[in-house]
Amino acid sequence: MFLQRTFRPLRPVGRACFKVGEPVKETKHPRDHQNPFLRLPNELLLEIATFLDKEFQVLLSLSCRRLRVLLNSCLDLSLCDMSVKLQFLRLLESDLPEHLTCRICGLLFKWRARRFWSYCCPRLYSHSREDRYTSHDWLMQGDRNIWVGREIVDLIFRAHEQGQRHGLPLSFLSTSGIDRDGVTRKNEARLMDGQLLLASHWEVESESRQELAHRARLLNSALCLHSPQNVYGEEIWQALEQAVTGMTGLERPRLSKCPFCATDYKLHVQDGHGGRTKIVLSICQNYGQRYDNMLANEQIFVRDPSRIDADAVSRRDLHAVFESYTSNKL
Repeated sequence: MFLQRTFRPLRPVGRACFKVGEPVKETKHPRDHQNPFLRLPNELLLEIATFLDKEFQVLLSLSCRRLRVLLNSCLDLSLCDMSVKLQFLRLLESDLPEHLTCRICGLLFKWRARRFWSYCCPRLYSHSREDRYTSHDWLMQGDRNIWVGREIVDLIFRAHEQGQRHGLPLSFLSTSGIDRDGVTRKNEARLMDGQLLLASHWEVESESRQELAHRARLLNSALCLHSPQNVYGEEIWQALEQAVTGMTGLERPRLSKCPFCATDYKLHVQDGHGGRTKIVLSICQNYGQRYDNMLANEQIFVRDPSRIDADAVSRRDLHAVFESYTSNKL
């Protein structure tokens, strides 16, 4: 990789402090003689850095503490184009398995230290409200819930492509249990031809209309970001209201497909024992390939994406694809 071959990491040297507009004092350190480049005075280092493109200035600033403080204090290292910045930081991830790039603000952070916050960016609350709540489903990990956001999806792909040191195993998404509201939830994940598919199964059972109406609202967190404002989401809720009003089941599952992202729903309302009614909601979602241009990859996390081609949506059956893969493995 050209960027990585250009500058090899330099040994860290003593701490220094610089302010813009003030003369930069040279910082001596006993180990400076081990690297000829660091024997140069700070003024000459800055002069050399000005001949580099901004991306290479950023890379040079990451090589050691002295250069990081010097260059950040005297040069503008901000990358205004977010796509360029993200592309640059992703080049560093292969050599920094403990770090992950936030696709919203472009921060490179230590992801393992964020495990209790669903591995999300430390600057999460400086993101917009839409970006903070971009998630499809949530997993049960012991006594806490984990939202499946961009970071977790990226870590799953990284572990698959580069090894377990770089991310999370696929089994991280395969969980099951009964939550505190009495909803039975099960999640299974599959990697098929480099694409990540996540199948979720939600099941609730009630014996009164009031209880069923309350439990039906719990399924709202299982729907994708686009369901509340669109017609296909209304189809799901009409079926739920029918079950709540009449306490009756559906003869066969009702299939709904999101026209804005690769998410398919299968809703089945069944008559249970003892006058009880059971609601079963199955969701299958295709997260696409990492950093690919497929609609399925990024539109899952966008509240106002463009509409997918209607013919492509009509031909899509993610549940069948997921089940066929499982049967083949068996």
